Amino acid sequence: MPTRSYSAVIVAGNQPFFLATALDISLNLQASGENPIVFDLESVCYVNTNQYNSILCKIFRISNPLKKFILELAKHQIKYVRLEKVDPTHNVPLDLTISKEQVTSCAISTMRDENPSSVSLNRMSPNLVQEFEDSCALLTRSFGELGTPNQIHIPNGRFPHQEAASQVGEKVESQRYYYERWFEKHTYFHMNFRTHDRIAIQRLFFHEETIDSKTSFDNARKWFNSRLNRFGDLDDYTWGWSESQKGVTVGKESRVKSAAIFTSSEDETKMLGGDWDAFEWQSQWHAIRLAVENLTERGYEIAIRIHPNLSNKSGRSYRRTIKLASDLKRDFDSISIIRHDADVDSYELGKGSDLVIVWNSTLGLEFEALGKPVYFFAPSIYSGVTSARPWHKHFLDESLEFDISSNPNLAEKYMEYLLSLGRPFSQVVNESFGNFSPTGKRALLVQWLSSERNVHSSVTRVVSVLLHRSVLASLIIVYRKMKLSIFLK
Repeated sequence: MPTRSYSAVIVAGNQPFFLATALDISLNLQASGENPIVFDLESVCYVNTNQYNSILCKIFRISNPLKKFILELAKHQIKYVRLEKVDPTHNVPLDLTISKEQVTSCAISTMRDENPSSVSLNRMSPNLVQEFEDSCALLTRSFGELGTPNQIHIPNGRFPHQEAASQVGEKVESQRYYYERWFEKHTYFHMNFRTHDRIAIQRLFFHEETIDSKTSFDNARKWFNSRLNRFGDLDDYTWGWSESQKGVTVGKESRVKSAAIFTSSEDETKMLGGDWDAFEWQSQWHAIRLAVENLTERGYEIAIRIHPNLSNKSGRSYRRTIKLASDLKRDFDSISIIRHDADVDSYELGKGSDLVIVWNSTLGLEFEALGKPVYFFAPSIYSGVTSARPWHKHFLDESLEFDISSNPNLAEKYMEYLLSLGRPFSQVVNESFGNFSPTGKRALLVQWLSSERNVHSSVTRVVSVLLHRSVLASLIIVYRKMKLSIFLK
């Protein structure tokens, strides 16, 4: 067998950011004397990993990010290997398995539904297991031919092909590193533990000598300021939290105590494993309901802001959330429910409140930096590190007073540390690929059409207007059985 003479970089699909990250990692490996080889596993992915559909790119005449990526690799003499699906009769015998919990986690992420139906899970699970097994077979065969890599660099590790790369790497005793989008634009997280391992991140923080009382928190303050004041390169959800300058204040004029509760995309953390389990709550809305009951009895005015990402969830998840919010409003008429698409500035809402409660989002960290007392329902990346406190059922005891203290310095210190973990793209990558992403109306149309969820949703909405519900249901069943969505792959 060939010696360990190279490092493997795993990619799948044509999302520009992850391709730019893989390019940056490859160039850094090359600069340090390593021989990087990029392995593309897109052919075995059950979940669509392409941000831009290749067929639509040709039809609308826009550049495919993957082609640009391959050209950049060739320019720097970095080998690119597209691994094609192995013939089932020639699969490599393996003793590697993906657990039922990991399959469910991936299904939750894929369906964007924190509580998918058993029917949906049973339909999707075999395909996800197959993706894992095919990926294991492909990588094992490739490593047998090329030799065992020194290192394997894997995107976030949440999907079956990524889990396969991690397990195969462990079996052949290669060092494993994980990469993911980070807090600032054109920066990525790159560590020898998974990006969603909050315990590992926090443990590193407590042993980090560079973040001490003498460290300037200028980067953290700049980041908080850009978020709270809506300038700079913000992500879609930050804009969603603050689509306008219109603020909703609770309790200010009447000087009544007020609380703002912000929901999260529960599916995004429910898939991450036991470290993120939600204390004693059955669900996010179970926690919110009990908190509303308790806060109402204490005389608080309450506003609940639904996360703007709800628009991107499955229809089933969307309807369930709207119903839970409506039921809560029916039972507690005095509260304010602010929809995900409401023209309301959530940052102003939090600033005007006496108490802020989140599920586990970084929004809580941002309000901590403002000196607001923050509680969280579920473990977060900053829980146990800053002054934010967990909200437990024992708060139902009205004799207990809330701790409304806050320490902005801890929030700034921890954010400074988190930002320090981000690696900026090199100048070479920024100039050649880092800013590469198809632009213009045609590119936006292709990106939108490349999402199966958008197409499914739009077709369903149009047909539902024209046809009776029973007819619509029958067509959906036929649609799924015929697997017409394979074109979008």
